[in-house]
Amino acid sequence: MKKLKIAAALAAAAILFAGCGAQPESSSKYDFTMPDPPTEFVVTTITDAADDSVKYAALQFDGKTYIKYGTLNGELNSSDLGSCLGYLVQDDQKITDIGIFPLSSDPDMNYLVTLDNKGIMDKPSFFRNSETVGKDISTPSFIESEGNNYWTTSN
Repeated sequence: MKKLKIAAALAAAAILFAGCGAQPESSSKYDFTMPDPPTEFVVTTITDAADDSVKYAALQFDGKTYIKYGTLNGELNSSDLGSCLGYLVQDDQKITDIGIFPLSSDPDMNYLVTLDNKGIMDKPSFFRNSETVGKDISTPSFIESEGNNYWTTSN
């Protein structure tokens, strides 16, 4: 009887911990509904003006270039996001599990964020409009700059 209780306790613990694994798509706290048609954000690279050996990930949107700026520092809530704009395309591969969103508090669309719907990426990435280099713009506290030279030097 004691072995049966131990086995039942272990089974219950296994079921409990199984719920802490990868979340199914439907449980995402973000709305990944794509517009019709969705924008395909093709990942390109931009070379640093001061060092040709340094390249930065870049996205094109609405005639503007967005350069990788930073990652998430803290928590990002669904209320921080606008509607999903589209998905990534890298090396001619459509990555529809990674959505691109504007920030709800950013009417000038100075930032775009990449969010993963399936657990592929570790952290969201924030891309900043290249037209804002050298300008004092409002950056939300949940964005942590990676300190790239692109943003600290004049390009």
